[in-house]
Amino acid sequence: MKPPSHNCYPIELPKSLCKNRMKLRLKNSFQKSLAQLLFIGLPTCILMFALLRQVNFALAILENNWFREGVYFLFGMAGAIFFYSYRFRFLTTALILYFLGNAVFYALNHTDLGEFSAFWLSIKFYLFGGLFFFGWFVGVGLSRWRLFTILWSIGVFVGFIIVMTQHQPIRISQFTSAFWLTLFYSVYIIFVSEYLRNLEGNVLTNRLFLRKTALFTLVLIGFIVLLGLLFKSNFETVGKDLASGQFNGKNNSSNMTKKNKDGSLSNNDKLNLSGSLNKNKNLVFVAHLNNTLPGSEAPNPLYFTSLYYNKYDTASQSFLIDSLAPSNDLFQPDPSQIPLYFSKVDSTAIRNSKATLDRKVVSTEVYKVDLAPSDFVAPSTAFMVQPIAVPKDYKDKFKSAYRAQMWVSNLNSAYFVYNPAGDMAMESFQKSRYSILRTANDYSKESSEFMHYYTAVPKGEQFDKIRQLASEIAGNDSTTMDKMLSIRDYFLQKDAAGKNLFAYSDNPGVPGIPSASKLTYFLFQNRKGYCAYFAGATLFLLRSLGVPSRIAAGFLTVDRSSKNPGWYWFYEDQAHAWVQVYFPGYGWMDFDTTIPDVNTQQAPQPDGTPPLGNLQTYFVGDGTISEISKADKSVVLQLKNFMIQDKSFDAKPEVDIRLDAKVANVSTDTGTVNFDALKKGMHITAASSDPSLKNIQATPTDEPNSLLQTIPTPTPVTEIKIVSQENKANMKNENADNDGKVHFSSWLITVFWILVVVIIVLTVTPWVIFQVLVKKAKTSTYYVHRSIQFYLNQLSIEYDSESPEKYSREIDRHFGTDLEKFSNIYQKYKYSQQPLSQEELAFSNQILNKFRKKINQQISWKTRVSKFVMISPVFDFFANK
Repeated sequence: MKPPSHNCYPIELPKSLCKNRMKLRLKNSFQKSLAQLLFIGLPTCILMFALLRQVNFALAILENNWFREGVYFLFGMAGAIFFYSYRFRFLTTALILYFLGNAVFYALNHTDLGEFSAFWLSIKFYLFGGLFFFGWFVGVGLSRWRLFTILWSIGVFVGFIIVMTQHQPIRISQFTSAFWLTLFYSVYIIFVSEYLRNLEGNVLTNRLFLRKTALFTLVLIGFIVLLGLLFKSNFETVGKDLASGQFNGKNNSSNMTKKNKDGSLSNNDKLNLSGSLNKNKNLVFVAHLNNTLPGSEAPNPLYFTSLYYNKYDTASQSFLIDSLAPSNDLFQPDPSQIPLYFSKVDSTAIRNSKATLDRKVVSTEVYKVDLAPSDFVAPSTAFMVQPIAVPKDYKDKFKSAYRAQMWVSNLNSAYFVYNPAGDMAMESFQKSRYSILRTANDYSKESSEFMHYYTAVPKGEQFDKIRQLASEIAGNDSTTMDKMLSIRDYFLQKDAAGKNLFAYSDNPGVPGIPSASKLTYFLFQNRKGYCAYFAGATLFLLRSLGVPSRIAAGFLTVDRSSKNPGWYWFYEDQAHAWVQVYFPGYGWMDFDTTIPDVNTQQAPQPDGTPPLGNLQTYFVGDGTISEISKADKSVVLQLKNFMIQDKSFDAKPEVDIRLDAKVANVSTDTGTVNFDALKKGMHITAASSDPSLKNIQATPTDEPNSLLQTIPTPTPVTEIKIVSQENKANMKNENADNDGKVHFSSWLITVFWILVVVIIVLTVTPWVIFQVLVKKAKTSTYYVHRSIQFYLNQLSIEYDSESPEKYSREIDRHFGTDLEKFSNIYQKYKYSQQPLSQEELAFSNQILNKFRKKINQQISWKTRVSKFVMISPVFDFFANK
């Protein structure tokens, strides 16, 4: 009678021989869970503490609370290890936790705590929830899932190295330490987690486990130290290359602008404190600004703002953009995606500016030369943009143009430090604005969250020195305006010889000590720098005094010519950074403490003729092309929206109109193109300045489609702009910034191929190990035995604590092998003092091939392949043998 069987193969095997891979290894005692926490969780948490500390250096918004964040992760991980020791299902409990977290977040958002309180509580809860749930997932993965352990160890190793090498300057010691420590952790965690899974009972009193773990740890440390010594010179070379930017395109210089793949320019999204600043004299754009000094016809130029830097990366010593900043009043439309002469308005920018006193609406026109099609620059605070056509006579010089409106303070000005000598109107204006701003209210009525964000200063000795300096400079000043003036005077002071103490320099140099603070080096030692240094130092001096401030980036406005008042020419070397200070009621005000750069103010290229002569536009139609006739240069436009005499309408339903494009100029945001560039299905905007449309009148109450019947057919148009849907994607995804960052899609591809390689390595590892054992078995009876045991283990035919004789007899009975005979020979080889006979040696040398053939006859090749690609039995084999 056959013994009880378990159907794990097409043939029936005794349950004692069939390894049930589906059984749950969840018989965890409290002691085993505690062992998992000590031997797996604790090392993982230590590594996460180190990783979070590095991330906090990079993201100032995290406020350097890496220890608290690490505790969140620890609680999540420890909770999962102990919770799932009681056989709870992961998916069900994880969903419950997820919905519970969302419920708490919903409650926070719907509790009347004030706008900024809700904002900060939401951010803090997201941070807590994210780290807690991440720790929970890692805890259950390391304690229950073999494959997760391997993927996690690889991910941690790769991720930690990436984080360490993303910030400048890089210390060679930090780089090598991070590499070897993460390598040690990755190997250690795989060994220990697999070992623990195969143990039951009170693991903490299992001396064999403790001895093996201690021995493995010591051997691994010795191996890592040996590798470190062998490859020390190699890693020093790698570290130097990373520090100098050889691997990521960085060097010890920076640009205020970045060049995009299409050759256009944009403001850099990172403000670096580097050893030198690269400058070019290329014309970027031309602008007309209708702003004058109060009570005067004298032009009052304003800086053209592109973005704000609100957070500081202490690791790379650079200022970064934070899109989550409270009261964000930055208007960032994409003019290339707005139909010609149609407007985009965002009134939230005005509301977020928190400015109600002494403000007015000012307009500007910007004509782009090298500025990127998707970029928008205008004085603060802009709230409206309207793309306009470039006059016909200037299309070879300017690629595109737009009109913008701004909510501008009457007290704002581009002039602060370098006032024009002898200009009485400007000097009077400066004194007047200082007097008015001295009357601004204090910050007692401002939200604590707003004040905390815009007065935050990183912790550390270098920033303590800046705080002390701020107190010495302006600690006794009672108003924000006087504090600002004291800081300005500090940068303008002279030494005993009458020479300026601070000076502008494109090459300020760097500290001799790696990773030393460049700001403190600038403030206390060399006192030379460009705008990033002056703006950064001013920011932290102001924030140390409790003054809300931020860094703005854009273009410095210089009034070099009186031929065309109100027209300003912006060259690439005018890309600039300065500080904005918040005054309650008056909003954010521009202040520039950078010592003048004479070369920038007096650019060698003279200002040219401004683009005058824009014709009045009577009709604008926006839609998609449904038909093109190249013979008579006509286009059928499926109209969606249109404008008549600056009044806009929606075509309901959409209608087709034929356009006469014989004299039309066809363009994109990168310049003029031929009529042949128009394609069916393309989104275009057509505008007409033809006198035949001059007398068509419209009111907002008119029926849209009735108005269209009054337009002549075909409708003569003078301008066609192709609104390319690809521009925005190209500018966001294809911009190659100067610091050499890899795009997100590239990272996904890289991660995908890494995973493919890892999976391939894992799947072939069992077969490779077996082949190594087979090769060694040709000369060793011991490895014949190991090969057979490995083969059976990989096929899930396990040794279930029986005697070798019984185990071998069962195998022989079901597969027709001679394993019992070989087992006796192996016992003699292992324990007897007598050598094996020639007959026994011959049998040992032949048993392996015969044994495999017998097994293979009854187990299909598909089953064998599926078993041999599993990595988990390999860990079981080496952990138990």
